[in-house]
Amino acid sequence: MSSKGAATLAIIRDAGSGAVTQAELGKASEGSTASSSWLDVLTTVVPTGVIAGYSAILAALLGAIPKPSPEDPAPNQFLGWRLALWGVFIGISLLLAWNSYRTQAKQQEKKRAIPMELVVSAAAFAFWGLASPGTWLTELPGFENPALKPVATIAVAVVATLILGVFSNQMSKKLTKQDSTTPDSVTPDSVTPDSVTPGALPPMAPVGPN
Repeated sequence: MSSKGAATLAIIRDAGSGAVTQAELGKASEGSTASSSWLDVLTTVVPTGVIAGYSAILAALLGAIPKPSPEDPAPNQFLGWRLALWGVFIGISLLLAWNSYRTQAKQQEKKRAIPMELVVSAAAFAFWGLASPGTWLTELPGFENPALKPVATIAVAVVATLILGVFSNQMSKKLTKQDSTTPDSVTPDSVTPDSVTPGALPPMAPVGPN
């Protein structure tokens, strides 16, 4: 989903109570009360639009890397440019999500400065950039052995799933606590003769002659 997904989730959590439902995330038909899973939440906050833009520019950058030749067996891999591109798009991801949140929250009394959903969205992109093909991570010193590169990307993917899964599970619940003590929780039918104990009423004064 686009960066708007993280902002929408933040709005849903700000304004409600209980669990975030699949219908609210657009992953079930309207009216469904099924609770969302951490995976539903995670796929909602992943900024696919930002990923598409990053991937397009990264592909062009990788295509400009010269092929190894006898004269230059280790051509420049543009490591600095690739690292800068990754960092810039982390900022873009956070900025787009924050702008979408502020736009949607204009009429809302309860607002957060930087909701956790937006940070998790940017973190999801950051981890994706580290584990995706063409990542700058495997160009660092120590990864000269080609066999280490897939191990590194798999390790990043596993760590990312664990960390983002914990936060996504937390974000599947809304921020407002449900109040169990409400006027509707006491009805006339709930008061029965058996519910009144003999000692519950004060003794009545005897009525004597004036």
